[in-house]
Amino acid sequence: MPLTSFARIGEDYTECVSRYGDAQKKYDGEYGVEYSLFEKSIYQIHAKLWNGNVHQIGYSKDTEFTDLEISYILKVNGGANKWKRLDDTRWVTKNNVLTAIREDGGLITIFTSKYGRHYWDSKKQEDEAKELANLKGL
Repeated sequence: MPLTSFARIGEDYTECVSRYGDAQKKYDGEYGVEYSLFEKSIYQIHAKLWNGNVHQIGYSKDTEFTDLEISYILKVNGGANKWKRLDDTRWVTKNNVLTAIREDGGLITIFTSKYGRHYWDSKKQEDEAKELANLKGL
């Protein structure tokens, strides 16, 4: 099975379309992120673009990923960065620029540290705003 159909962290939307064809779904997500779902062969590619480039990408399919598939996905997204396996479900690049997680249901998600901080900082601000709104009028 040729494994040449994966997007890469850092690509822009045009590069994703060139790699897979038109998105099956596309919409604005939370915290200024655009979400696009692509399909290629037996894979679904979940690309989150922030500031114009893929900062988080997920891969799914109907069956579990093999070790070969996971290794390839990490390699093409890591570029020159080398991966370190933390446990059965988590990897980080040795320079801590990228993190990969095998989530429940088999989804493999890779994201940049910069995007991770943006997401969690945005979520924290949103949660604090909700908490403060509940306190209004006390």
